[in-house]
Amino acid sequence: MNTRPLLEACCGSLSDVRIAAENGIDRVELNSAIFLGGLTPSYGTVCAAVEDCGIPVVVMIRPRPGGFCYDEEDYRCMLRDISEYRRIGIAGFVFGVLHRDGRVDYERNRALIEQAEGTPVVFHRAFDVVPDRFAALETLVDLGFERVLTTGGRADPRDALEHVAELVRTAGNRIGILLGGVSPRDVESVVAQTGVAELHVARWEETEDRSCTGNGEIHFGGALYPSEVSVDRLDGTWIRGFSR
Repeated sequence: MNTRPLLEACCGSLSDVRIAAENGIDRVELNSAIFLGGLTPSYGTVCAAVEDCGIPVVVMIRPRPGGFCYDEEDYRCMLRDISEYRRIGIAGFVFGVLHRDGRVDYERNRALIEQAEGTPVVFHRAFDVVPDRFAALETLVDLGFERVLTTGGRADPRDALEHVAELVRTAGNRIGILLGGVSPRDVESVVAQTGVAELHVARWEETEDRSCTGNGEIHFGGALYPSEVSVDRLDGTWIRGFSR
């Protein structure tokens, strides 16, 4: 590979950010609740990541799981979170608001961008569920988003490389296409086939916190009952593979 793409790691904790920084990642997207697709992280976690880890941190602004058409209460929380977080030196905000029919909500996204007061903004993978990605791309350009995260509208981006390449060509230098879901072994071929300059990467390894094993009847998750002893951490060995 002649030019390594910029690498952004999806992180769900301060530990993940530290692992990313120690393993050659250029930038992190900080979330909570990765299992739910990523929600807004705590203020303390964001402050510590910015202060301690030495690489740019972009912050997810997503107040709840589910879709991306928010009621007024959720929307006010997003505005408030942006107002608070922009004061602590983050490198960007990640969000996306849709109408009920899946189209980009121009007015609410514009208001969130205005609230960011010049901090770079990124449209997240809500882009992958819009009815027309090329029309949506033009809307995001007009709004002033710096980049958009996508897997090409497919679960595996390798099934959408021609589509991603077309998005890259259409975007030109107006907005960045941040491609997610790529593994180290596929980087060279994916970059060659699509022309993407930035990758969004993540894989977790399971560790344990056994403090909840004293009462097997108690579960703090929903009906899926996730293990109470399992803690996912960013897989540093896997991340290092992108730099080899």
